[in-house]
Amino acid sequence: MQNLGCQIERCERPTVAHGLCKPHYMRRPLTEITDADVEKFWTRVDRSDPNGCWPWRRGKCLGYGNHSIGGRIIWTHRFAWQITHGGRCLEIPKGMQVCHTCDYRTCCNPAHLFLGTAKDNAQDRIAKGRGEWAADGKFLRLQPEFRAEYYAPQACTPRAHRRKTAA
Repeated sequence: MQNLGCQIERCERPTVAHGLCKPHYMRRPLTEITDADVEKFWTRVDRSDPNGCWPWRRGKCLGYGNHSIGGRIIWTHRFAWQITHGGRCLEIPKGMQVCHTCDYRTCCNPAHLFLGTAKDNAQDRIAKGRGEWAADGKFLRLQPEFRAEYYAPQACTPRAHRRKTAA
């Protein structure tokens, strides 16, 4: 059997599944989410306080909860927003982020999540006193009291950890 390469235009990597290379396969939309996937997800979230944060109780990377569905690793707060606000086939629009009003990265409480751009998220961070803007309008740095928490070593994939510490 001949491997013809990824079916995504201008991608020449070899295929791993469904005619896609590994990076494109891992970024494919989650279209086959079952009731069992949703139930398994919510059993791993601490929902003991109905109005408070609902922390993810399993794997984390860069401070965010992560979970595997159908062989794809997803951020838990994004998945919580998706299944709550649009059913199982809703994708987060390109250029948008799922932001936390509570600033707790592992929180999966849909009432604490909102869609916004990277700029909205940065402005929210500045408004809450967690960072500074440079003169050119770019985000300058985290305040010292938040740096240690953000850059603390955490259990995650070596590749993600290398990206984080290289900055």
